[in-house]
Amino acid sequence: MAEKLMTPLFRASYAHLLKPKLRKDAKEGDQPKYSVLIPIKKTSKEGKQFIAKLEAEMLAASLEKHGKAIPKAKLKHWPIRDGDEENEDGEVDPNLAGHWCINASSKRKPQVINKKGDVLLDEEEVYSGMWARATIKTWAWDNPTGGKGVSIDLHNVIKLKDDEKLGGGAAPATSDFEDLISDEDDEEDDDIL
Repeated sequence: MAEKLMTPLFRASYAHLLKPKLRKDAKEGDQPKYSVLIPIKKTSKEGKQFIAKLEAEMLAASLEKHGKAIPKAKLKHWPIRDGDEENEDGEVDPNLAGHWCINASSKRKPQVINKKGDVLLDEEEVYSGMWARATIKTWAWDNPTGGKGVSIDLHNVIKLKDDEKLGGGAAPATSDFEDLISDEDDEEDDDIL
């Protein structure tokens, strides 16, 4: 049976931790899932050890499910990719370059907590760009029409620090109008009206 693993520190990407989302390649009848892309630095000693352990866990899950360890090249799905490879648009995402990228998802909502152990439910606190660690577990599957594969189940997440949001989105209004915000009533503005 696969062991639950805790990831190294990562900057959450494509984070859908509070509301589930359907994948772009979803088929009819597929359920939306909670998910996060976990970038692990290739140059980090902890990252290298973690990826080696995770790949060993995935091959062990394949052996347990399929009766033999199927090489990753022959599996329909392998949830680790190289962040230095071009995406479908022919570009390398600068936020993922130099990283191994782990896709983790779950139909069950993961619990997201802060360092105090408080459960976070606000989208302003749980977002792509925050720094976190997650607990994950590998599992293998065999679909008669879709082949064999290995996936990574997302269990829980701890947010460790804030950073700039990834993926765009609107900046807070206070940053747009910083020079206009004041505690005082400005009579000049009354003249405009």
